[in-house]
Amino acid sequence: MRIFLICALLTTICFSQTLLLNTYDSSGYLFTDDFKMTFKAEIPKNLKYRGVVKEFYIPPRIDVEYIPLPKTKFFITDSGLTLGTSSTDVIVPEEVFEKLIELFSSSQSISIIIDSYPIEVYADYFILLEEIDQKRLNEFLPHFVKYDPFMVSKPGKYPINVSKNQIDYVLTKYPGFGGAIIPIFTSTPMQKIDWIINGVHVDSPCAVFSTGSHTIEANFQNTHHVFEVKIDEQEWQENVRTAELGSYLPKGYISLSGFHMQKFDFPGTVTFVKIEPCKIELLKTTVLDTTPPQISTSITERGSNLFEIDIKTIDKSSYDVQVYIDDQKIELTKGLISLSEGKHVLIVMARDNFGNRSYAVENIFNKKLPPEGIIAEKNEFVTEIGGFWFSSPYLKWWIGKGNSVKVRVNGESYSIEAR
Repeated sequence: MRIFLICALLTTICFSQTLLLNTYDSSGYLFTDDFKMTFKAEIPKNLKYRGVVKEFYIPPRIDVEYIPLPKTKFFITDSGLTLGTSSTDVIVPEEVFEKLIELFSSSQSISIIIDSYPIEVYADYFILLEEIDQKRLNEFLPHFVKYDPFMVSKPGKYPINVSKNQIDYVLTKYPGFGGAIIPIFTSTPMQKIDWIINGVHVDSPCAVFSTGSHTIEANFQNTHHVFEVKIDEQEWQENVRTAELGSYLPKGYISLSGFHMQKFDFPGTVTFVKIEPCKIELLKTTVLDTTPPQISTSITERGSNLFEIDIKTIDKSSYDVQVYIDDQKIELTKGLISLSEGKHVLIVMARDNFGNRSYAVENIFNKKLPPEGIIAEKNEFVTEIGGFWFSSPYLKWWIGKGNSVKVRVNGESYSIEAR
C-alpha cells in the first residue's frame, strides 16, 4: 500500500503509543500523543497480531559460550513475538526502535497492531483497493481521516468530508526584530483575511509586526481570532575582529551567509550573529592569510641551449607571480626557454593579496662545471641576487682553478682560493 499524506491538509485523530504495521505494503506507523512516525518495516506477509509489548531484552555484558544468547536488544510481546532492528520476527528502522525504547523506559504501554490494510489515503479522498472487514477499517482509517468507516461498503474511491472553512494560525517571533502571524488553510486555497493590527485594518496575506506590544485580530468568514503578542527590544552590538586561517569560530555564533562554519579555511570577510536573551551581537570577522605562497620549480634540459621550466604556486588567496632570468622579467611559468652557454639565475617571486611574499632561486648551468672548485656553506645570511634581497640558510659558490675570492659573512671575512 502506498499512503500519500499531506499532514497539514487532514484532520487527524491521535492515538497514544500505538504501533500499526501494514503487511499489505510493509508500511509502519508509530502514533503517540505528540507525533506520528511513518516508516518501512520487515513483516511476515501473513502475520496478524494485536497485543502489547511486555518485555525489553538487553544482552548481558558477559559471554557464556555454552548458552547462545542474543547479542542485540529487542522487544517481546505478550504472545512472544519479537521486534527489533535485526534477527527478530518484525524489523523496524533504528530511529523507530530508539523511540520505542524511550516510550517503554517511561513506563508507557505500547500497543502493536499487525494486519493487512489495502488502503491509499490522499488529501481529500481515500481508495479502498480490496474488500476488508469493519474491524480493520476502524483500526486504520481514523488515524488518517475524519470519516465514518461504516459508510465504506466495497472497494472504490471515497471522498473525505472536511470543513470548508478550516484554518489554523502560526505565530512566529524574532526577539529584537518582530514577528508574524501566518494563516494555514487546511482544506481550501488561500483566501483573504481581514487583519486588524492595533485597531488599524491591514490588507496583507499575513500579519507582520515589529517589537513592542500588539493586539492583532483576524476575521475570516464566520471566525474571529484575537492575538495579544509582545516582542521585547534587544540591545544591538556590532564588533569587528580579525582571525587567521585555521583558527576557530567562537561558540554561540552563526553565519548570516547560511554556511555552516566552525573553522576559518578561506580568507575573506564574514558576518556572524549571536542572539542572547537581552542582546544581539553582530561580529564582522576578517580572516587573514598570514602564510606566504608555496613555490615549486622544475628545470629540465631538453636539447642544445633549450630548457623547460615548470613553476607551480599554491596559496589560499589570490596571488601574483613574477619570473626573472638574469634580471630580465619573462612572462612565462611553464614552457621552453633558450639560454646561452654559461650560468644563469632563475628568480621567482610570489605575493598574495595579504602582502605575504615568497621567493625561489635556481641556478641554471648551460655547461659542465670545472672539476676543481670550492663550495662553502655558512649559517643563515642575507644577500643580493639579481637586484633582489634574499634570506638563505646557506651560501654556495664555485671558483675556477687558480682564482681566489674574499667574502664577508656575518661580519667575518673569509679568503677562499682554488689550487
